[in-house]
Amino acid sequence: MKLAQSRYLPIVWMLFILALSIVPLPHLPKIEFNLIGIDKLVHAFFYFVLTYLWHRVWSYSNPSFSAQQKTIFSLLIALVYGLGIEIVQEYGVTNRHFELDDLIANCIGSLFANIWLNYNRLKLAKV
Repeated sequence: MKLAQSRYLPIVWMLFILALSIVPLPHLPKIEFNLIGIDKLVHAFFYFVLTYLWHRVWSYSNPSFSAQQKTIFSLLIALVYGLGIEIVQEYGVTNRHFELDDLIANCIGSLFANIWLNYNRLKLAKV
């Protein structure tokens, strides 16, 4: 099985995100809403990759899925996972907090992944 087809790759990526997200950081102040910054770019990148990986898994494992189904499923997994991590940070991790701007950055990364994947699909369909 090729790496791009591996069902384990998105799960490993999710565990990587989780590990980075639940590490308690000492003296981390609660930050006011801020959607601009390197932190938010990292969030967007992580969720872009997560969405891309799930989309690829479904492309290989379920070729009967429509482009719309792959888009919806990959987007939903990324969004629910991101929300879950934010909730864990608020209630289960010392010195971490739920941040709406992190969740928005996650959504932006996931949306860009789906836009990019569907743009490339349409571009290849024209060839």
